[in-house]
Amino acid sequence: MDEDILKQEQQFLKAQCDKLGGRILKLQEQLAKAKYDAKRNRSAAVLIREAYSVLDSADSTEEVATRFLKLSIEHLDLDRAMILKAKDLNHIGLLHGLEDEFIGKRLPLGNELPIFDFCNAESAATPWREQISLFANAPYWLWSWNLEKGMGLLLCRKSQDFRLRTPFDQDDRFLIEAALQVWLDILERNNAEQKIVNLNKDLEKLVELRTAQLESNLEKLTATTKKVLDSIDYASRIQLALLPFEAEAQHALQNSFFLWQPRDGVGGDIYNLHQVGEELVISLFDCTGHGVPGAMVSMVAQTSLKRILTDMRELCPARILEELNLMMRQLLRQDSPDAKSNDGLDASICLINQAQGRISFAGANLPLLMVDQGQAHVIKGDRASLGYVDSDPTRKFQRHDLEYRPGVQFYLLSDGITDQVGDAKPYPLGIPRFTNILVAHAHLPLSRQKEAIWAALAQYRGLAEVRDDMTLIGFASNALWDA
Repeated sequence: MDEDILKQEQQFLKAQCDKLGGRILKLQEQLAKAKYDAKRNRSAAVLIREAYSVLDSADSTEEVATRFLKLSIEHLDLDRAMILKAKDLNHIGLLHGLEDEFIGKRLPLGNELPIFDFCNAESAATPWREQISLFANAPYWLWSWNLEKGMGLLLCRKSQDFRLRTPFDQDDRFLIEAALQVWLDILERNNAEQKIVNLNKDLEKLVELRTAQLESNLEKLTATTKKVLDSIDYASRIQLALLPFEAEAQHALQNSFFLWQPRDGVGGDIYNLHQVGEELVISLFDCTGHGVPGAMVSMVAQTSLKRILTDMRELCPARILEELNLMMRQLLRQDSPDAKSNDGLDASICLINQAQGRISFAGANLPLLMVDQGQAHVIKGDRASLGYVDSDPTRKFQRHDLEYRPGVQFYLLSDGITDQVGDAKPYPLGIPRFTNILVAHAHLPLSRQKEAIWAALAQYRGLAEVRDDMTLIGFASNALWDA
């Protein structure tokens, strides 16, 4: 009897011990699982943090991938990790790995490629899982695939923790998808940085190429500019030779000065003195434009004037302008409707007869200025230009006859003087302000007025750009000439 009771008690205690042992094993399994989950979460956080720092010390994509896989193995307690990529429409292959044995291996790219999958001792056997296990050479693995990028991550273990039933499970989905996203982010950033590096290199090459082209063009431009400047300098010497020599001018007009300032070395302004018997012809032409084109027109005008003075029996400044108007239109072929150009000039001409004490003036858009006893007088020319297509070939010009006596100062000028703008006063100098300058310096001998008037013009202009050619002729009675 006692023995039966004792056996029953032993059986009861054994059952209780078995039940308690099962509960202890379950608690141990739950504790190990909790520890694993906590470690997995901490490891994932560390992996993400350290993986993003890979770019700071890695240059090539291969180096970035190698360090990423090593970090994954270290922090996730793996035996193997590899990055896969769709090689073609039918196969998946190794993109980055740490073991050479997987180079060249292929996985068939099935129609039902899973985005996430895992394999452990309790997983159902499928052809897909068998292929992955054979490919990875590991019984336990964790798989994630990104369809958009055609790229995936495979994490493997060869054995499982004895305290855990499964080395991988559904709860690891966040882990591997986060790890894959980290890699894709790193890859995208690295590719972006590489694109920037390549772009900078391309830009540097482009800059070098453009710099070389610019330097070459600059050399050509410098050489061309030198040729142009040399040509202008040569043309300036030719045009200067057409002007009266200073000794000749002073011989013809002892009490006089001549100021000639072309804007571009050569210009459309030109003046001259012609002795015809007892009369002296002073001419000032302001031709179309400035620079070389203006200089060419001025040469045509000079040649025309000489011909007119040779052919004209009785000199008259108004008739000279009328003949010059006709001849310029003919020589420049601007007397027909189909004219190819439209050039001409403004002009002023004075005819001085010292013996008779008389001066005659005619102007085409240019005036004659007089200063007499501290008062300025403006003798306006006709409002018409010479030689242009629309210049009236029948136009008659007015002649002004004046007394030529001592004490009266006369001035011929081109419109480049009165049209000049000042920097402090952004409007043209004009006739009134210029006559004030003449009156202010009328007490000086004409030989000294040239520098004084030019200084006053420069002061008004300041830093403003010179707009046009400038010519000014000043003269007074007691002129001398060859009879």
